[in-house]
Amino acid sequence: MEVGQRVHVTDHYSRNKEPNEYEIMKVGRSYFYIAINSTSRLYKCEIKSLRCIDSPSIKIYLSIQDYLDEQEFTSVLRYIERKIERPYGNNITLDMLRQIKRIIDGGEEV
Repeated sequence: MEVGQRVHVTDHYSRNKEPNEYEIMKVGRSYFYIAINSTSRLYKCEIKSLRCIDSPSIKIYLSIQDYLDEQEFTSVLRYIERKIERPYGNNITLDMLRQIKRIIDGGEEV
């Protein structure tokens, strides 16, 4: 992390769920600071976890691709959960569930 680096920020409570780009204003050993609004207030964020200490609803991404990857991960996970929650309403077989389990456990891919 360095001063001037751009990060992408989303706010859980905002109507606009798309990330906005902001500049890192200050960097310390464990924390960095960004100015999210046009005010002079700096938000304190942890370097290790990319968590905003001053506002827990804020989520920070180092790149727009990190944000897109998280969105896709969440979407695919929800799709799988919906399919597995209702096994009698769709065509998932026991063999398919075993294959999914093997992949998740880090075994052979199908």
